Amino acid sequence: MLEEDSESNLIIGDKKTPYTWVTFTIPGNKICWNVVVQLGLAEVADDQFKSSDWIPQQNKAMMDSIRHFKTTYGTMGDLFDVTPIEGVSKVYFEDMLFETWHHGRTVLIGDAAHKLLPSSGAGAVNAMQDAVILANHLYDVYPTSFENIKQAMKGYKEERFNAVKDQYPQSYMAAKLMYGHTFSERILRHIVFNWTPNSVTQKQLNKNTAYRPQANFLPQAPKRGTMDTIPQNPSRRVRKMEETPKNKKTGEVVTL
Repeated sequence: MLEEDSESNLIIGDKKTPYTWVTFTIPGNKICWNVVVQLGLAEVADDQFKSSDWIPQQNKAMMDSIRHFKTTYGTMGDLFDVTPIEGVSKVYFEDMLFETWHHGRTVLIGDAAHKLLPSSGAGAVNAMQDAVILANHLYDVYPTSFENIKQAMKGYKEERFNAVKDQYPQSYMAAKLMYGHTFSERILRHIVFNWTPNSVTQKQLNKNTAYRPQANFLPQAPKRGTMDTIPQNPSRRVRKMEETPKNKKTGEVVTL
């Protein structure tokens, strides 16, 4: 059954069900699965849907209601029966951009500052970019003081906020394309996946990959491809270190 090293199947339910279910194979002759359900506004308002890792009894009740869903390997019930109930968890996903990212010496990155839907993988990418930019600003803190640390936190948010904000329309669109059940969403999915010109796809790819922040305190990765990248702010600390030998000859003093 599992002749290929990896195989993934995504099945979108019809308009009568809000479910989408996915199966994919992993080494060891094993199959992983997950089920995505789109919640309406009334359900989202219910606090129970915002709880992750609900108790096994609640998980089993939901699993029993979708056992009949068909997959490439039988029904979802066949997979449920060989899955330990303790290993099943539920996670509530939402997209939300917070205005407050830091206070004093406390700072947020990733989903703690900006929740993105997981459809396009933007959440993980932006979390790593947050870490890089935050590290750059912390590296430039000199001399070490509470005020300078607060300024570093402020600079981190100013550099990242708009870049993250631009990701939300794409994240929302990716969710509609992957999990949308309505008639209009099905039409949109057919148009995007079948009729979108390659030039449009390439243009969007160029835009998405242009933002490539790197750690200022490490050797920079050279540009190997043909796509342009957005220049990032240089490190004040590195710039000072480079200017110091020159200024020693002239007797000039440079401060950050």
